[in-house]
Amino acid sequence: MANKTKLSKEQVENIIISFKAGNLNVRATAKEYGVSRDTIYRQVNEKIRLHSGKWSRENKDWAKEYYKRQHQERKRRVLQHYCSGLLKCACCGEKEIDFLSIDHINGGRFGREIGIGSKDKKLRGRNLYYWLEKDNFPVGFRVLCFNCNHAYGHYGKCPHQKNL
Repeated sequence: MANKTKLSKEQVENIIISFKAGNLNVRATAKEYGVSRDTIYRQVNEKIRLHSGKWSRENKDWAKEYYKRQHQERKRRVLQHYCSGLLKCACCGEKEIDFLSIDHINGGRFGREIGIGSKDKKLRGRNLYYWLEKDNFPVGFRVLCFNCNHAYGHYGKCPHQKNL
């Protein structure tokens, strides 16, 4: 259990070095130093934020590619979950991941109708994929291609469903 409430300067520097190297495990570090995770976040967060912002500005191309890759990986994980592993549109069967998106099954424009999000932070795009993964993939969502998703949103049904 955490006894101390403050980190030494040396400990803070070691944490920042671990962060820069990309191998910071806050839980293990807190246990090692005998402090709570909150203590680490509180004492190190400002320095990490300053470092992150400065570093990101100095390495814009790398940072842009990194965040793009992170989003693509998250999108793939979310889509695979809602497709039960087989990436395809639930309506027309489109398999190209770049054309696939998440659909709120019961409408839920930006999530307000299903009790998520707020007017200030709309749950769409990156925010939606992040929220779905963070909240352990709640029910009420499915994978549709952009065409089918648009048709359901504007017309209440998809042209693929004309014969049904």
